Amino acid sequence: MQNIDIIIKPSKQFITLITLIFTISIGIILTLPLSIWNKILLMIPTILYSSRIFWVYGFMCDAHSILKLQLLAEGVCRLYNRKHFIEGKIRADSTVTTSLCLLRFFIPREQKNKSCILFRDAMDRVSYRQLLVWLRCIKIT
Repeated sequence: MQNIDIIIKPSKQFITLITLIFTISIGIILTLPLSIWNKILLMIPTILYSSRIFWVYGFMCDAHSILKLQLLAEGVCRLYNRKHFIEGKIRADSTVTTSLCLLRFFIPREQKNKSCILFRDAMDRVSYRQLLVWLRCIKIT
């Protein structure tokens, strides 16, 4: 089986989802029966945390954001970020649907697992289809 390279771009669906979640969070804070100063104290960390989530996961500007997947033989993937790549084996508890993939990897050198959520619009249509076919064809142990 040939290697498949998949370039990952920021997902509009994911950005919409986290925008909705943080908007609801701010709305809940505003409706709490607290003084305005307590509400502001609750909103500051919420806004800081949401901006961090947008920066790292939404816009993929962090050094550790996964920018490229290289699908190799036998369920092995290379996850590329801005600095280097990590090689891992796809785990059986990964979840695949027509709209998103939750890929879980076992990283042998680190003896730990990594997860990667890929929405359908984070890559072109052909790449998403190649990923689904590759996941169907490999043997996951």
